[in-house]
Parts: sequence; C-alpha cells; structure tokens
Amino acid sequence: MSGKIKLFFSRSKVRLALLLGFILLCALGLRFYGINWDHNFVLHPDEYTVMRVVQGIHLPDWPLSLKQLLDLEQSPLNPHFPGYGNLPFYLIKVVGSVLSNFKESLGSYNLSLVGRGIAAIFDTGTVFLVYLLGSRLYSRRTGLLAAAFYAFTVLAIQQAHFCTIDSMLTFFITLTVLFSARVISGPPKTNIWAAVLIGICLGLAIATKITAIILLVVIVAAYALRCFEGESDRVTRASFKLAYLKSSLIGLAIVIPVALISAFVTEPYVFLDWRGFMTDTRLFRGMITSWSIDMPWSRQFIDTTPYLYQIRHLSIWGMGLPLAIAAWGGFLFTAVIAVVKRRKSDILILAWMIPFFLIVGAAELKFLRYFLPLIPFLCLVGARLFFELYGWVKGKWRPLVIGVMVLVIACSVFYSFAHVRIYSRQHPILQVAGWTNANVGPNDIVAAEDWEFPLYVITRQKTVLRIYDEDTPEKMSTIAQQLYDADYFIVLTQRAYGTITRLPERYPLSSRYYEFMFSGKLGFEMVYCATSYPSLLGITFVDDPFSRSNLTVPEGICACSPSGMGVINMGYADETFTVFDHPLSMVFKKVTPLSQEELYNLLMGSQ
Repeated sequence: MSGKIKLFFSRSKVRLALLLGFILLCALGLRFYGINWDHNFVLHPDEYTVMRVVQGIHLPDWPLSLKQLLDLEQSPLNPHFPGYGNLPFYLIKVVGSVLSNFKESLGSYNLSLVGRGIAAIFDTGTVFLVYLLGSRLYSRRTGLLAAAFYAFTVLAIQQAHFCTIDSMLTFFITLTVLFSARVISGPPKTNIWAAVLIGICLGLAIATKITAIILLVVIVAAYALRCFEGESDRVTRASFKLAYLKSSLIGLAIVIPVALISAFVTEPYVFLDWRGFMTDTRLFRGMITSWSIDMPWSRQFIDTTPYLYQIRHLSIWGMGLPLAIAAWGGFLFTAVIAVVKRRKSDILILAWMIPFFLIVGAAELKFLRYFLPLIPFLCLVGARLFFELYGWVKGKWRPLVIGVMVLVIACSVFYSFAHVRIYSRQHPILQVAGWTNANVGPNDIVAAEDWEFPLYVITRQKTVLRIYDEDTPEKMSTIAQQLYDADYFIVLTQRAYGTITRLPERYPLSSRYYEFMFSGKLGFEMVYCATSYPSLLGITFVDDPFSRSNLTVPEGICACSPSGMGVINMGYADETFTVFDHPLSMVFKKVTPLSQEELYNLLMGSQ
C-alpha cells in the first residue's frame, strides 16, 4: 500500500495539483484573514457608498410587472448609481439576502462583510484563472508560478479586503482573456460555445465597470490571430488562411450580441436610461482623465507624472520590488519577443496589457486599484520570463535562475504575510477614537479636517476645519477662531496635509498652517499617535507621509514609530494604499493658549 501511495504522489500531475491546491488555499486564507479589520465601522468611503446603494435596492415580491420593472424612478431594482456597473450591487444584495437567513445583520449593516467575502472569493478565483491561462499559452509550470506570484501580490490581497468592485472586475477580465485564448488555437470551424462564453464574460465585465470595454481589443485580436494557421504558433504571411476569416467574423458576430444581452440582463437600467448613462459617463470620464472636475480627493495627483507614478507605487508598495522587477522585465521581454517571433500567445497577452496600460495610465486619477486588472498578466509574463531564461541557459547558470525565482517567491510571501498582519491589529483610527473618547472631557472641543469620512467614530464635540476651501483671509479667520475654541486637533490620515502642502501656490496659507501646527507654533503638541505598519519577524515596512511635502515631523512621532535595524523606510506611499486600512493618525493637544488674533496673524504670516 505504501508503495502505491508513493507511486501516486510521484506522478507529475498529482504533484502539480497538490502545489496548485496549496497556492489556492494560501490565497484564500490571505484574502479572508482579518476580513472584519475595521470592526464593522466601515472606515472605507467607497464601501460606505456601495452599502448605501445596495441597501437602496429592494428585492420585490414576484411576479413583478413589466411596467414596474421598466419604471426608471420607481423600480425597486434600479441602483441609481452610475459610478460602477450594476452587477456588483445585485450580487451583494442577493448574497446578503440569502445569508441573512442565517445571520440577519448580513443583509443590512454587515453588508460590507458580504462584499469583502465576495471580493476575496473572486480574487482567489483569479489565481486559478492565471494558472489556466499560463498553462494554455505557455506551460503548466509557467501557469503555476504565475498563480503563485498573483496569490502573494499585496495589492490584490488588500483590494480583496474591501467591499469594492476591482477584484470582481479583474476576475471577469481574466476569464474573458482565457476564453479568448481558446480561440487562437481552436479548430477551423467556428467554435460557437467559445464565442458565447466570451460574449457572456465580456458582458459581465462591462456590467461590473465600463473600463472592461477595452477587452474588445483582445477579442478582435484573438479572432484575427485565428486566421493564421501553421505548424508553429507564429504569425507569418504564409500562415494566413483566408478560409478561416469567415469563421472568425462569424465568431465576432456571435460575441457582440451575446455580450449586449449579458450586459442588459445584469445592468438593464443602463440601457433603459442610455442618455442619462452617457451624461454620467462623460462626467466621470472628465473627472478621471482631466481636471475638468476638481475634487479634494483628486488633488493628490496634481503634478504627478502619468505612467511613472503608477509604476513606482505599484512596484514598491503594490507588488514589492523583487516581484515587480520580474513582472516589468517580463512585460518588456514579451513585447520584444512578440515583435521578433510574432507568437500568437504573446500578441494576445499584449493586446490586453498595452491598451489597458496606455489608457488607464494616462488618467489624471492615478488610484493604484485601477491597475489591479493588469497585475495577473504582469505575474504571467514575469513567470514566463523565468522559464524562458531557464530554457536558454545551460549548466551552472540554471541553479542561479532557480535561485532568483525562489527568492522572488520568498520575498512576495514574506511581504504579503507582513501586510496582512495589519488586519490583526486594531485600526489606527479606532485607536485614536478610543483614546479621544476616553481622555477628552465631554466639554472639550476637538478640531478636525473636513473630507475625513470616519470622523463619526469620535463622540466628543467636534468643529470641522474646511481646509480644502481656497485660501482667503476669511478662511484663515475662521480657522483661527476654531483653533482658539478647540482643545484638541485630530489628524486621522495624511489626506489633507499630504496634498495641500504640495500645492503651495494654491494653498500658501494652509501650507503655513500645517507647518506651524506640526512644529508646535500654534500652541498644540502631539500627545498620541497610532500606526499599523506591515511587519513580520522583526522586519517592518514603513511609509513616510511627510517627506513628499517637506513638512516638519511632529515631535513625539517616534512614540508610535518602529525603530532599529529591522525597519525598512520605503518612502512616500500613495495615500490610497494607506489611508483606508493603515494610516498614521495623530492627536494634538493645546498646551499654549494663543489669542484668536495671535493665531490669525501667525496663519497670515503677519508675525
């Protein structure tokens, strides 16, 4: 019996299945670990928006009349929210309603946990899809390594902890590319089922977020590549088969209507109110691609370099440098090989990566999560690079390639486990709220910045500084009065000071305000701070929110900052990577009362 067991586990397919299963279990565990990281306070503003929209959807008693269903204003199924596709809202609503039969709160105020669980499951599914795609286009070993890379990618793990749509979008995009990959090497006849599946997935992706319409480039490329047939995978003039063009056109003719039907079923009100949708789409496009709509949360990206900004922050924080170097190296390698050898598999992958990178990278809003749909393919081309190198080198160089491969995996594993440890600690904002509610008297007044969504967790009297308003003497006069009345000043995240102090021409007075506040010149000193940096085995990855704006670091910040040989300061991190789940939060107490006139003169630079 023991001999049979050894023989069974010695088979390559069994070993591969065990490794894949282990990777998927690790991916699922990392994405579900600490899923209630904010103890249901919903500290992520996008999650609050999703919950509000989902709670506004009402599953009616069936049968529902067609008139009720088509009524744009009165239909209980209309989300009335153009920012995302409708599919995520419906899915969260249905799953929450089913789970509410077991725990009632999951259908109401605990909906964020439902959305996070859905995101975690979809993102784990993406790990499996990356394996399937790598196996189809290159080899099973490449697919397995790519799946491991994506499983331990920090940005993917972080986004799977949020009740947002990016993990779901990435899943449907990867699935669409996977089905498209079946087309390029399929039989001469039109594969109707492949076309139907591609259409369904495309429709679901678009119903998740309109960005997925870029997939049309991949789908057209797949059917164009299908017209080239020969003994090799290369695209050459001799391998073009005019007879295959008809089947490719038929395939595309099936994909488009199926995609429209799929999208209509999952977000019908976009089609029923097409004019309103296009108006909202132009509004959001203007917000994303230009500064036509100036919002406080978009000003952090003013004077940042397109493409380079995203590459830097995605590489350092979203993936970790070892994996990022392999991934971007694989991207460049695949692009060169695609030009030189014209392989179908390379061209298909680049048909998604290049248009997506060029379009999304050019946007003025450079949120890291917008790049999540690119990461599975970066992991794939990074894994492909390693095995191409392994096949090229001989003798003593092969162990070196394997060693580098193991090092990249080890670093990714370490960084991902270090990151999820932030979910095992109390959120910094909740720590500050707990300290404030316990130490600030009921008659004391706490000053805070506007546009800080989680302010409601602080139960003491609050006065909110409209810090994002344009600088005027009147604004400074109001802030001087608020600071005169306040006993404490709270900074929950780096949002305001990290942005305003970078725009001295627009905010000269507010920049001075932060410089004086942090240096103690306004009579306040820091008495409490809270952080939650990624850390593991004595190694801590620290971000620096002050260096980008050259602000004076508040005295006493070392009380909540790690020190020693194990601290790795990785510089400034994009605010969207830190402010939701591990910001630096600070409390300042008034220790030297100044008159309102003195405060005003300081803020205006009169003394």
